[in-house]
Amino acid sequence: MDFNAVEKPAPRQGKRHWLKGRPPALIALGLLLFGTVAASANDHGNTLSTATAVGVPSTTGGAIHFAGDLDYFRFTITSFQNITASTTGTTDTFGDLMDAGGTVLASNDDANGSTNFYIARQLSAGTYYVRVRHYSGAASSGGYQLMLSGSGSSTPAPTPTPVADDHGNSASNATLVSVPSTTGGAIHFAGDLDYFRFAVTSTQNITASTTGTTDTFGDLMDAGGTVLASNDDANGSTNFYIARQLSAGTYYVRVRHYSGAASSGGYQLMLSGSGSSTPAPTPTPVADDHGNSASNATLVSVPSTTGGAIHFAGDLDYFRFAVTSAQNFTASTTGSTDTFGDLMDAGGTVLASNDDANGSRNFYIARQLSAGTYYVRVRHYNLTAISGAYQLVLSGSASANPQAIRVFGNNVEIANGDASPSFTDFTDFGQVPFLGGYMDRTFQIRNTGGAALSLTGSPAVTITGSFASEFRIISQPPATIAPGGIASFMVRYLPSATGGGVNPATISIASNDPSRSLSTYVIQGRSAANYDDAGNTFDSANVLSPFEPSSITIWRGLNYGGDMDYFRFTLNAPRKLRIRTFGYNGSYPDTYGLLFNQAYGVLAGDNDSGGGGQFLIERSLPAGTYYLRVSGATGSVTGNYRLFMEVVP
Repeated sequence: MDFNAVEKPAPRQGKRHWLKGRPPALIALGLLLFGTVAASANDHGNTLSTATAVGVPSTTGGAIHFAGDLDYFRFTITSFQNITASTTGTTDTFGDLMDAGGTVLASNDDANGSTNFYIARQLSAGTYYVRVRHYSGAASSGGYQLMLSGSGSSTPAPTPTPVADDHGNSASNATLVSVPSTTGGAIHFAGDLDYFRFAVTSTQNITASTTGTTDTFGDLMDAGGTVLASNDDANGSTNFYIARQLSAGTYYVRVRHYSGAASSGGYQLMLSGSGSSTPAPTPTPVADDHGNSASNATLVSVPSTTGGAIHFAGDLDYFRFAVTSAQNFTASTTGSTDTFGDLMDAGGTVLASNDDANGSRNFYIARQLSAGTYYVRVRHYNLTAISGAYQLVLSGSASANPQAIRVFGNNVEIANGDASPSFTDFTDFGQVPFLGGYMDRTFQIRNTGGAALSLTGSPAVTITGSFASEFRIISQPPATIAPGGIASFMVRYLPSATGGGVNPATISIASNDPSRSLSTYVIQGRSAANYDDAGNTFDSANVLSPFEPSSITIWRGLNYGGDMDYFRFTLNAPRKLRIRTFGYNGSYPDTYGLLFNQAYGVLAGDNDSGGGGQFLIERSLPAGTYYLRVSGATGSVTGNYRLFMEVVP
């Protein structure tokens, strides 16, 4: 067993993302139990060996096709370069930059308030990989655009100073401790794991816990590395607490930060034990009323009502049924148990899932099915819940339409003929500056029928209306969508200088749905003709949030000829800074940078040292307040840029 292969839980979210905030063992259990579905279509390889080869610079479309989908991309550079990797789109992406051996060099989740990742790194010549996934392991779909860019560097990046670590990161170099004992430790870097080894010579009631302000997560493991117990927060604190009766032998405690992205935090690990005259009793087997897999599913009919119960943590109840003709099918539960339901086809592919319906704690799934065999899987919403009864109700009625088109934005259905754009369903794109600004929205077409849905238009999705030229179809859906299938398309609002005010247009989708041969809805955006995103004077300078001791990246634009963007920042201690700009979305405005002291005196200026018309300033500065001005190299320069500031070791 690889003791280091630990999937860190993501930061806590609401109830819907049931994988978030769960212990690694429980996440693995959930993926094992609920991830056994037929393979879905996939556009990019899920491993280093099957990575899609891309260039630098490049823009590549991709999508998350199923829960746990990983998209790998491989690129090669022949000289030292400042490389940036990022995504655009509405999908909440998480990115990793890795070297040729698969070691993660940098990771990012959300950049500057968006749900897209952004990574900037200076790399030497060689082969590298970018891995893209959905932030939530449970999410099953979402399109994105991966953008890679690079600019030359005259010198390689400085070799980083090795990070101190106080305890081993694996069982093989675990710190030896005794029972009882109190041992100090600290999380020294993102992903740091601290292993401790101890032995008990007789059956004992062992407790392991931490004290301190760090949000710790603990695992108790046996000599073979099997996790016996895990805990996150105990008694309202952010420290873990584990109590377990152990027989004589060797054991391990593994301590990490709750958030895999956290890079520091001290704690005290406390172990204690008390003698036990007898080993823990063997648990009595728990009864179960319905099979825990498709192979031993309970056979039911349509319509029917069947009683069931969650008998233990992680209990899954499978039910198998058959329909002999196309039907409008519903599956739901009644009762006080908080159920979660999945509808699956004969191969195990999940066709639909639901948690709470109509304000209740019972699930409800409605789906048009063709003739065949299907399964319903019922579980408790909370994987740690150990009991709860329910009634499973199945019903069906003959279906007149073999295929049916439905259009969604932001997982909200858009009514056919909708003429009132809204932020809720993504039909309102919001306000965008016309000088280089744009907004992408991804929409879904769902076939809720029992036969293949054909999109008969050429192209499949079209845009018409007075302001149609202000929008672009970035990616078209496929011409055919299978029964129960989902296809996505992306629309970009790219306003021009002549498109001031509200810009409406109409989306049209023709199909072979006999009840809706043409689906239409109105979209709109608003152009900001006099938009300026940063102050033009020292007094109106944008204040940069503290970025010590690492870096900060922000997006801004030279919004019109002669625009000057002012920024103010404060250093609490002497620092050497590297300040530069990068191009954005393929646009490289020729920038000029000036660094000022608090009295507005010029300390440094640069035009093109960053390559590609980008400025680069490196300067050692004492503690104090400073100003930075970004302008065009000439008065006619416009365009968006990334401003990057970092502390140089």
